[in-house]
Amino acid sequence: MDSKDNLIRMLSLDTDEEEELLQIGPYRVIEKIGEGGMGTVYKCHDERHGIVAVKTMSLVEDSKEQVKRFMQEMHTISLLRHRNIVQVYDSGQDEEILYLVMEYIAGETLDKYIQNNNVTLKSKLKLMTQVAKALFQVHRKQIIHRDIKPLNIMVEKNGRVVVLDFGIAKNFLLHVSATKGIIGTLRYMPPEYTMESNAVDEQHDVYSFGVTLYEVLSEQTFTASQKLHFACDDFMTKKRLQKIYRKCIDNKEKRYKKIADVLRDLQRTSKLYKQLSVVKLAVGMVFVVGLCVGLYLVLTKQNKPYSFHVAQAKKYVQDGQYDLALAQYSEAIKLAPQNSKAFLSRAFLYFRMQQYQKAVEDYSVAIKLDNNKPELYYERGMAYQFMYRYDLAEKDYSYAIALDDKFIDGYNSRAVVFNIQKKYDLAEKDYTRVIALDPQFYRAYNNRGILYLQQKKYRLAESDFTQAIRLQPNFISAYNSRGVLYRNLAKYDLAKKDLTQAISLDKSYVDAYNNRGLVYKLQEKYREAEKDFNTAIAINPNLAKTYDYRAAIYVMQGKYDLAEKDYTKAIALDAKFAGAYNNRGLLYAILKKDELSKNDFNKAMAIDPSYAEAYYNRGSLYERDKRYDLAEKNYTQAIRLNPKYTHALNSRGVLYVRLEKYDLAEKDYTKAISIDEKFALAYNNRGLLYTLQKNYQIAEDDFNKAIAADPRYAKAWYNRGTLYTKQRKPLLAEKDYTQAINLDPNYAKALNARGTLYGHLEKYDLALKDFQRVITLLPQNLDAYNSVGTMYFRLQKYDLAEKTFFKMLTMDPQNVEIYNSLGVLYFEQRKFERAKKNYDRAISLNPNYYFAYRNRGVLHYTQEQYKLAERDYTTSISLNPDHLDAYNKRGNLYDLLGKTDLSERDYRSVLQRSPNDNEAHNSLAALYLQQKKYIAAEKHVIAALQFSQESSRVFLNTARLHFLRKNYTAAIENYQQVLQTNPTKAIAHCELGNTYEHVGMTDEAVKHWKKATSLHIPKQLYQHAIDKIAQYDSPH
Repeated sequence: MDSKDNLIRMLSLDTDEEEELLQIGPYRVIEKIGEGGMGTVYKCHDERHGIVAVKTMSLVEDSKEQVKRFMQEMHTISLLRHRNIVQVYDSGQDEEILYLVMEYIAGETLDKYIQNNNVTLKSKLKLMTQVAKALFQVHRKQIIHRDIKPLNIMVEKNGRVVVLDFGIAKNFLLHVSATKGIIGTLRYMPPEYTMESNAVDEQHDVYSFGVTLYEVLSEQTFTASQKLHFACDDFMTKKRLQKIYRKCIDNKEKRYKKIADVLRDLQRTSKLYKQLSVVKLAVGMVFVVGLCVGLYLVLTKQNKPYSFHVAQAKKYVQDGQYDLALAQYSEAIKLAPQNSKAFLSRAFLYFRMQQYQKAVEDYSVAIKLDNNKPELYYERGMAYQFMYRYDLAEKDYSYAIALDDKFIDGYNSRAVVFNIQKKYDLAEKDYTRVIALDPQFYRAYNNRGILYLQQKKYRLAESDFTQAIRLQPNFISAYNSRGVLYRNLAKYDLAKKDLTQAISLDKSYVDAYNNRGLVYKLQEKYREAEKDFNTAIAINPNLAKTYDYRAAIYVMQGKYDLAEKDYTKAIALDAKFAGAYNNRGLLYAILKKDELSKNDFNKAMAIDPSYAEAYYNRGSLYERDKRYDLAEKNYTQAIRLNPKYTHALNSRGVLYVRLEKYDLAEKDYTKAISIDEKFALAYNNRGLLYTLQKNYQIAEDDFNKAIAADPRYAKAWYNRGTLYTKQRKPLLAEKDYTQAINLDPNYAKALNARGTLYGHLEKYDLALKDFQRVITLLPQNLDAYNSVGTMYFRLQKYDLAEKTFFKMLTMDPQNVEIYNSLGVLYFEQRKFERAKKNYDRAISLNPNYYFAYRNRGVLHYTQEQYKLAERDYTTSISLNPDHLDAYNKRGNLYDLLGKTDLSERDYRSVLQRSPNDNEAHNSLAALYLQQKKYIAAEKHVIAALQFSQESSRVFLNTARLHFLRKNYTAAIENYQQVLQTNPTKAIAHCELGNTYEHVGMTDEAVKHWKKATSLHIPKQLYQHAIDKIAQYDSPH
């Protein structure tokens, strides 16, 4: 059997079998003398050194982290040579067992030595001076022990002190990467050493030395903020030692910087006390010795059983055997039921085991036995806090403060509880009190800054975080908190700078990676964000929120499978993670998995009935399913839970618009804006509501405010452009549509709207480019294809237009609009039979399709089938009484037939429905000119000019205006501009002839009247032109 198998076998044997001899390398095992998280220690025999202690670590059985620390200890301790540091003889590896050979210390741990011996103050000072000398040597080698405590200090019978256990020592010469988590024993750690930052320096050991000094002098367990009390026969010596202790455990800025300084003060105090003791000894030696002996015998006889159980309990705690430790504390309590220390120790262990109710019970007994110690109330308050009994925690912290109005930990913890309970004013008051008591307490500044951050008091938060960093330049948490603040303020560069600094101080600080990842997310730098979240997961694969964050990045990138996997992992790690259920529900909503989505929202609400966002999201799901009553109910519940939930108010406003409850919608939008004056979305939606209600000026104001609040809000630019289009402000509309497209090049609606605008402005090439871009973005969008076909038609590229419409028919053979568009195309090419066939097909597919009737009416009109034209126009109007173009076309027909009263009625019907309709104003202007009703004509000419966008019509009405104002030269110039654009415009020829007649140019007048009669012209105008030709051209 090899040594490895032998050792493993021994570890599984009972005590009697353990004593069987075996070898570890060349060392013969006598017995096992210790076992814990840092290895197993055996008493062995060595030919050279006799009895030795051999510490072992299995490469197979123990974790990588344990092996790493063991090897670090092997290297570190080999560098040290000092009388008060355990001496190393050898180290090596036997198969898969690492071992370290050290001198065997025949003695007791420092705490047992104090308990089991009547140690005088003079002896205690001698012991602690030796500890300080050992640490001085350790620090000279640039090593930090990190776990100085009585259990790691041995005392031999001759009084020699030996410092042990360098397993977690920090050797700055090795450049070892930071260890994850808290390393060491909590009670002996300085307050700045936490999970956030495990950076250490000499002051770490100084603090631990101070705690050990307290426990040695007072023979009591150290508790935070406890004052040092111990028996001393000299007032000045007591004061000096209390000062040394206080300076060892003070805030980092006030603490001793070097152990050398502690050693100097301790040696000076010891020397002065020794001199005093010599004098006193000479006076009362007999009395003192007799008294001490008597007390020792009495105390030993009385306390030995109690002390034994307490010592055993502490040993079991050290070894992680908590159940055995509890049993020993319980035995001690049976022996001394009036001793509060045993209850306190057991309570602390219950707290450590997260059995908070039992901890509370023991703390309560300790308080009954000794109700004047603030730290007892404080520690019970901590237990209540972990039980989420914040009211009771608050009460206990208040008791502690009442007993000691300078109890900093009490104020600080009570402030935390106030913050949790959203009693922000009280929390702020307590943090401010802590700072007043200790202006150098940087953690209080950080905590108050977090409070201000929650309340969105960003300026105050920034000031506090900055002060915390100023006081402690390596305070990681403050850099992290200020980074979050800058993220909320959208100061992304400053946020990344602070978070990167936090990471540089501790490369295992998960929160900083997560928060920097969130900054990258806001900047849409998804690759960098994902990298940070991956790093955070590598450091701590069990932190649910990181998976939740990374899932959101996957959603942004459309990696839905990975997102679902991460959300599910987050839920597996934390079954009560309501946010992960909510976010997975949103993902399922995107994937149209509505049942799964609703189930996740329901689970989120079951976990947290006050989770307003889950109600909001379920409301959105119901709204999408057109279950508007349930949507309203859920939005309302979200608002009831959070009256300042602006997005819920905004969404309910949108729902009310859909339900035509405009007053309620306006009220919700306005409420959201009153809560957040920079809420661009609410301004935008209220602007849309006002646009719908035709309150155009107020709507424009709201769109302006939306854009001012968020200049990159493309939708607000688009909606203002649409408003300008409705107001016939084409240049402003074009500018806004273009800005929306610049902000979002894939904004299909804006491209479509600008294309439509370009079409109205006769910029057909530009319109065509926009519509083609829409097709690229939305390949199945028939409207975009129809617009492309229409632009080809406008550009007289009829073959391309026809090809586009046929492409649409392959996509949707039953689409009536396509047949209608083909009819218009063939009509323009004077292919009247094909045109009629397509109009008829559209009407057969949809007998209520009024556009096809209108267009077929135009075809009949062109073919001089006036009765059929009138019938189709009238049918179109009956199907849609607001179809203005059908009124205009029928009015033109009646005008042609000389039924001017009917034509005037139709034009006025248009203006009743749309007072700004250019076509109707233009037609009435022409009608009144024919009837020589010049005042009425001028009114409609001015209106037509105001609302016209088409250039030829602008020239026509400008010419008419000049004619009416007898500026005939200008009138002639504008009529000629019209005819350059459209040489076959009959009415322009006729009216230009009339103008030439007024200036006496009758030959030119006859020429244009003749041209008018050769074109399609209303009957009344035709007869007018014939009469004038006959008047001036007798041969005709």
